Amino acid sequence: MRTAFLVAMSLLLFVQCQSNAVSDAQPKFVMYTKPGCPRCEKSLEILSQRGVLFEERCISSPKYQREMWELIRAQNDPQAKRVTLPVVYMDSVLYYNLQDLDAFFQGI
Repeated sequence: MRTAFLVAMSLLLFVQCQSNAVSDAQPKFVMYTKPGCPRCEKSLEILSQRGVLFEERCISSPKYQREMWELIRAQNDPQAKRVTLPVVYMDSVLYYNLQDLDAFFQGI
């Protein structure tokens, strides 16, 4: 019973995140998020207000969680054992632990 509940919740979270994906146009960048993350929600709001094309990849999906951590590990940053979301992959550069979201998204 508990396993069925966890599977149902995972699917619900995955579907919730997928509603923000841009599928028809080539995204300018990819943003890794998770449901309930206030910083992720603020970032999504900023990008939506500016009309920026992006692809949201929700790390409640094991595939996207694994993908995000592979990108982070590839940075060879010993301090990247924990990250603050969102994680942004843009123009082949990975950005994580963003302190000031407004400032980061200002130039995008």
